[in-house]
Amino acid sequence: MQSKGIRSLATSPAATKTFWDVDCRGPSALLLGSEKDGLSDFLLGSANEKMSIPQAGLSDSLNVSMAAGIVLFEAVRQRRK
Repeated sequence: MQSKGIRSLATSPAATKTFWDVDCRGPSALLLGSEKDGLSDFLLGSANEKMSIPQAGLSDSLNVSMAAGIVLFEAVRQRRK
């Protein structure tokens, strides 16, 4: 993907950047893991950017459709600026 100019953006609760801090305006592939297992170490290690979705309370995960909706909403918001 990188050879085609596509950046990979991975979600991880351990990421230091939040999803609104990552530039989503260019060509990108969103990498999402399952709620139970997350992304593999290989995919996390190969991602250009890692981002978290901060949450209140004890839970540190969302189901994949919720996580996708949140991050895609932010990508659209950034691209409309």
